[in-house]
Amino acid sequence: MIIQDCSTSHIAFSDEAYWNIRRYRAIALITSSYEDYKILSAELENIIQSCNISELKWKNVSVKTGLKVINFVFNHLDTLRIDVLIYDIEDSRHKNVKNRDEAENLQRLYYHLLHFVLKNCWQNDATWNWYPDEHNCIKWVELYKFLSSSSWSSDQDFFNMNNPVSFYNYYKINDIVPCKSDEHPFIQLADFFAGMGAYSYQAFNIIKSEFDKEIDQIDLFKNNKSYVLSNNQKNRIPLIKEVYKKALNLKFNLDFVNTSGLCSKPTKDPLNFWLYKPQSDKDKAPTKYH
Repeated sequence: MIIQDCSTSHIAFSDEAYWNIRRYRAIALITSSYEDYKILSAELENIIQSCNISELKWKNVSVKTGLKVINFVFNHLDTLRIDVLIYDIEDSRHKNVKNRDEAENLQRLYYHLLHFVLKNCWQNDATWNWYPDEHNCIKWVELYKFLSSSSWSSDQDFFNMNNPVSFYNYYKINDIVPCKSDEHPFIQLADFFAGMGAYSYQAFNIIKSEFDKEIDQIDLFKNNKSYVLSNNQKNRIPLIKEVYKKALNLKFNLDFVNTSGLCSKPTKDPLNFWLYKPQSDKDKAPTKYH
């Protein structure tokens, strides 16, 4: 389904992976201008339908479908952005935090991702509608207020009394509209890349082993006579390889081997995987109150 009559210049879609299970979790954000979205969403919907699946999801994607989706993405990175934020619940922000509030933590990380991308990766006069996958645990109105209050800045020193202070918006979010993922190809695309980002860390050793085999390096599993890939691994590993290979061919600042998972250096490349790093010793996940 294509969103019609959008009143904003730009549009965003998102979904998350493993938000309350597993060590590595992720959020993916898909952004574009509204005019580009109308063309791209129709094309992606046709690709999904041609694969004879009702919905694109990382958890059950086939190699054939995944490669079609990846080719679509890399053919359109001039008009499309994909930004993935991965977080590790074994880092200092999350580990040993008693009674951790997973839903509130997800909401705060959504804030970090949206604020960074809308502020730094698009023009300051852009207006936005955001369509996340439905999630009953997130307080969308509260998140809207936080993002809106953080979107303003001034271009002068408050203490310089010789000139008046002027304010401007980095971005303006018009509305947040949670939606059903099966109705929106771009939410499905977010699910696909969020799952890929988290999985690249969860299964790093075996993915790295398959990478090494391909380039005739030492097998990390040389002490084992053999190992058998599961069906999921057979489908997922070639997709991660393909994204990594295509990104390197375009000279994107994306690493895998040295970062034990897909990880971008600070950049404005249109495809990024960022591993969240705690900002200080005081940066801790929120807890539930009693």
